[in-house]
Amino acid sequence: MVCREPVAGKAVRLNLDGLKSITNRVRGGLEFALSAERPLWIDVILTGIVLGFAFVYNWLAANRGIYFYDYSIVFDGAWKIAQGQTPYKDFARSHAPGAYYLLAGAFRLFGATYITYIGFASALNLIGVFCAIRIGRKLGPGTELLIGLLTAVWYMPILGFPQIEYVAFCMNFVSLWLVVEAFDTESRWGQLMRATAGFCLFAAIMTKQNAGVLFAPVVFGCMVMLPFGKLKPRIYATVALGIGFVCALGYSFFGYMGGVTWNCSSTMYWKYQRGLGETDCRAH
Repeated sequence: MVCREPVAGKAVRLNLDGLKSITNRVRGGLEFALSAERPLWIDVILTGIVLGFAFVYNWLAANRGIYFYDYSIVFDGAWKIAQGQTPYKDFARSHAPGAYYLLAGAFRLFGATYITYIGFASALNLIGVFCAIRIGRKLGPGTELLIGLLTAVWYMPILGFPQIEYVAFCMNFVSLWLVVEAFDTESRWGQLMRATAGFCLFAAIMTKQNAGVLFAPVVFGCMVMLPFGKLKPRIYATVALGIGFVCALGYSFFGYMGGVTWNCSSTMYWKYQRGLGETDCRAH
């Protein structure tokens, strides 16, 4: 007697086989799309999706609510600079003013609004994710999109708004990306990228001192690991990084600070140190 498979059982088996085939095709397509050998057009689309997610996710995170005490620090400093005031001369701060100047530029372009404020933070998140993707592509091809997604979630959206440290972290991201991108090249373009990395590193220090100083050994440490067989290219690469650092130092004290070092108000600092709050020098 021949036993035949029930029709229903055969249909289920065929459906399972079909589902397995579809699953394998989808998995194979995803593995190909996320691999280092994916076509350029797929790479551009996927990178754009991750960058768009970085911007939108932080925008949503920033709209959870407003904590005016911390939210107002960078907003207030940027608004004062946009109005023509100078930090340490017209108003007191206990830390570097880099974040204020960056946001003040956005305020001049788009207006001093909360939308501009969180848009600025979302743009920083996008820049940080872009740097993370580029670093991941250089050091671990095929993992860069995952690294980008993780950065998009944990970097700026923790707060949603541009706290001082997080603006400095963005400068650190850019500095590290440029050093890694130019890691194995001796060209002039590579030296320019290293000089820009040095400039960004000092910009991080001028945004939040500890955030920049603590990250400096990471950037300068990359110079020790350069894959150059001779000493001369190593020296040139390190000098290029140092030139950018020194140029940023000079610009910060003799350029955008507007001669603050020579025009500080002792009355303002005395009141600030006594805990009496901030004081506008022009009111005395």
